Amino acid sequence: MTVFSLDPAAMPIGYGEAILPLDHAKQHLRVDATDEDSLIALLRDAAVDLVERYCSIPLGPRSGFVWQGANGCFVAGSPVHLGVHPVTAIISIDAIDATGATITALATDFTIGPHDRLQPKPTKEWPDATGGATIIFDAGYGAGEAGTKVPGLVAA
Repeated sequence: MTVFSLDPAAMPIGYGEAILPLDHAKQHLRVDATDEDSLIALLRDAAVDLVERYCSIPLGPRSGFVWQGANGCFVAGSPVHLGVHPVTAIISIDAIDATGATITALATDFTIGPHDRLQPKPTKEWPDATGGATIIFDAGYGAGEAGTKVPGLVAA
């Protein structure tokens, strides 16, 4: 078993509004007045953050997720589970080899397989990660997709 950590990307400004517009949240709460708009928006953003962290599913497009693997985290023939779904792009893959040198792999040499598992393409292999590795990637549903693909999470 590979030991890794996943640093979530910071929630962008306006992200909660893109997932669940304030007007929709107010309709759900049956609130007509505007004097609680700031509180409702704050609570909506907290709910979006909680759902995303609990389910490991960004409800909108997010960038800058960081996966860090321990020494020897890449095993030939085995994919790496990045811990977030759906992965949309691999930005960079950096490994530390046995000499302490950083090896930067080409993101195009890898593919995102079933269940968002990152794996080398058939003729490629993992870099030497004797000293650990870092993968930076983007994940999440496209703008407006979460409401149709995971409506229960948006409702939560």
